[in-house]
Amino acid sequence: MATVTTPGGDWTGNETITFTATDQTTASLADSDDVTFTVNILGVDNWNIIPASYRLLNNYPNPFNPITKVEFHLKAAGKVQLKIYNTLGEEIATLVNAEMPAGVHQVSFNALDLPSGIYFYKLLFNDFTASKKMLFLK
Repeated sequence: MATVTTPGGDWTGNETITFTATDQTTASLADSDDVTFTVNILGVDNWNIIPASYRLLNNYPNPFNPITKVEFHLKAAGKVQLKIYNTLGEEIATLVNAEMPAGVHQVSFNALDLPSGIYFYKLLFNDFTASKKMLFLK
Protein backbone atom coordinates (compact mmCIF):
# COMPACT_ATOMS: atom_id res chain seq x y z
CA MET A 1 0.00 0.00 0.00
CA ALA A 2 1.45 3.38 -0.95
CA THR A 3 1.54 6.16 1.60
CA VAL A 4 1.42 9.80 0.56
CA THR A 5 2.50 12.50 2.99
CA THR A 6 0.38 15.64 2.84
CA PRO A 7 0.48 18.78 4.98
CA GLY A 8 -2.46 17.35 6.93
CA GLY A 9 -0.85 13.96 7.60
CA ASP A 10 -0.35 10.63 5.86
CA TRP A 11 -2.72 9.11 3.34
CA THR A 12 -2.95 5.40 2.59
CA GLY A 13 -4.45 4.28 -0.72
CA ASN A 14 -7.89 3.30 0.61
CA GLU A 15 -8.57 6.58 2.39
CA THR A 16 -9.76 10.00 1.23
CA ILE A 17 -7.47 13.02 1.29
CA THR A 18 -9.09 16.27 2.34
CA PHE A 19 -7.44 19.44 1.03
CA THR A 20 -8.14 23.00 1.98
CA ALA A 21 -7.55 25.21 -1.03
CA THR A 22 -8.17 28.79 -1.96
CA ASP A 23 -8.05 30.43 -5.35
CA GLN A 24 -5.22 32.93 -5.77
CA THR A 25 -7.74 35.46 -7.16
CA THR A 26 -9.23 35.76 -3.62
CA ALA A 27 -12.30 33.64 -4.41
CA SER A 28 -12.42 30.69 -2.05
CA LEU A 29 -13.64 27.18 -2.71
CA ALA A 30 -16.72 25.97 -0.87
CA ASP A 31 -16.97 22.48 0.65
CA SER A 32 -19.35 21.47 -2.15
CA ASP A 33 -16.96 22.51 -4.98
CA ASP A 34 -15.37 19.66 -6.94
CA VAL A 35 -11.63 20.06 -7.31
CA THR A 36 -9.36 17.93 -9.47
CA PHE A 37 -5.70 17.55 -8.55
CA THR A 38 -2.95 16.20 -10.75
CA VAL A 39 -0.41 14.24 -8.73
CA ASN A 40 3.02 13.42 -10.07
CA ILE A 41 4.54 10.48 -8.22
CA LEU A 42 8.29 11.00 -8.00
CA GLY A 43 9.14 7.66 -6.45
CA VAL A 44 7.59 4.70 -4.73
CA ASP A 45 9.17 2.18 -2.41
CA ASN A 46 7.78 -1.34 -2.02
CA TRP A 47 4.70 -1.26 -4.27
CA ASN A 48 2.73 -4.42 -3.66
CA ILE A 49 1.01 -4.49 -7.02
CA ILE A 50 -1.24 -7.44 -7.82
CA PRO A 51 -1.71 -7.61 -11.61
CA ALA A 52 -5.16 -8.15 -13.10
CA SER A 53 -3.89 -10.88 -15.46
CA TYR A 54 -1.05 -13.31 -16.12
CA ARG A 55 1.53 -11.89 -18.48
CA LEU A 56 5.00 -12.61 -19.86
CA LEU A 57 6.80 -9.48 -21.03
CA ASN A 58 9.57 -9.08 -23.60
CA ASN A 59 13.05 -9.53 -22.19
CA TYR A 60 15.18 -6.41 -21.85
CA PRO A 61 17.54 -5.68 -23.43
CA ASN A 62 16.88 -7.65 -26.59
CA PRO A 63 19.23 -8.37 -28.33
CA PHE A 64 21.44 -8.87 -25.26
CA ASN A 65 25.05 -9.66 -24.32
CA PRO A 66 25.37 -11.60 -22.05
CA ILE A 67 22.65 -10.72 -19.47
CA THR A 68 18.97 -9.96 -19.98
CA LYS A 69 15.98 -9.61 -17.68
CA VAL A 70 12.63 -11.36 -18.02
CA GLU A 71 9.57 -9.91 -16.30
CA PHE A 72 6.29 -11.69 -15.69
CA HIS A 73 3.04 -10.88 -13.87
CA LEU A 74 1.04 -13.27 -11.70
CA LYS A 75 -2.48 -12.42 -10.56
CA ALA A 76 -2.45 -15.31 -8.07
CA ALA A 77 0.12 -17.30 -6.13
CA GLY A 78 1.18 -20.71 -7.39
CA LYS A 79 3.80 -22.97 -8.94
CA VAL A 80 5.82 -21.17 -11.64
CA GLN A 81 8.25 -22.51 -14.20
CA LEU A 82 10.31 -20.26 -16.46
CA LYS A 83 12.58 -22.14 -18.86
CA ILE A 84 14.95 -21.27 -21.71
CA TYR A 85 15.05 -23.32 -24.93
CA ASN A 86 17.26 -23.29 -28.03
CA THR A 87 15.90 -23.36 -31.60
CA LEU A 88 15.93 -27.19 -31.56
CA GLY A 89 13.52 -27.16 -28.59
CA GLU A 90 16.15 -28.39 -26.17
CA GLU A 91 15.89 -27.05 -22.63
CA ILE A 92 18.94 -24.87 -21.92
CA ALA A 93 18.15 -23.50 -18.45
CA THR A 94 15.48 -23.31 -15.77
CA LEU A 95 15.28 -19.79 -14.35
CA VAL A 96 12.34 -20.41 -12.01
CA ASN A 97 10.83 -23.63 -10.66
CA ALA A 98 9.12 -22.62 -7.45
CA GLU A 99 5.97 -21.49 -5.67
CA MET A 100 5.68 -17.72 -6.10
CA PRO A 101 3.32 -15.09 -4.72
CA ALA A 102 1.04 -12.96 -6.86
CA GLY A 103 2.76 -9.83 -8.15
CA VAL A 104 5.30 -8.53 -10.62
CA HIS A 105 8.47 -10.62 -10.85
CA GLN A 106 11.76 -10.18 -12.69
CA VAL A 107 14.60 -12.66 -13.18
CA SER A 108 17.96 -12.36 -14.91
CA PHE A 109 19.36 -14.74 -17.50
CA ASN A 110 23.11 -14.95 -18.12
CA ALA A 111 24.01 -16.56 -21.46
CA LEU A 112 27.78 -16.07 -21.13
CA ASP A 113 28.55 -19.78 -21.75
CA LEU A 114 26.13 -20.14 -24.68
CA PRO A 115 26.70 -19.50 -28.39
CA SER A 116 25.12 -16.48 -30.06
CA GLY A 117 21.69 -17.15 -31.46
CA ILE A 118 17.95 -17.16 -30.98
CA TYR A 119 16.54 -18.58 -27.77
CA PHE A 120 13.00 -18.96 -26.47
CA TYR A 121 11.72 -18.52 -22.94
CA LYS A 122 8.50 -20.10 -21.71
CA LEU A 123 6.41 -19.33 -18.64
CA LEU A 124 4.19 -22.09 -17.22
CA PHE A 125 1.67 -21.32 -14.48
CA ASN A 126 -1.36 -23.59 -13.92
CA ASP A 127 -3.33 -23.33 -17.20
CA PHE A 128 -1.40 -20.25 -18.40
CA THR A 129 1.46 -20.73 -20.86
CA ALA A 130 3.33 -18.04 -22.78
CA SER A 131 6.59 -17.96 -24.71
CA LYS A 132 8.73 -15.30 -26.31
CA LYS A 133 11.87 -15.08 -28.44
CA MET A 134 15.18 -13.45 -27.49
CA LEU A 135 18.41 -12.85 -29.39
CA PHE A 136 21.83 -13.34 -27.79
CA LEU A 137 24.73 -11.62 -29.61
CA LYS A 138 28.32 -12.00 -28.47
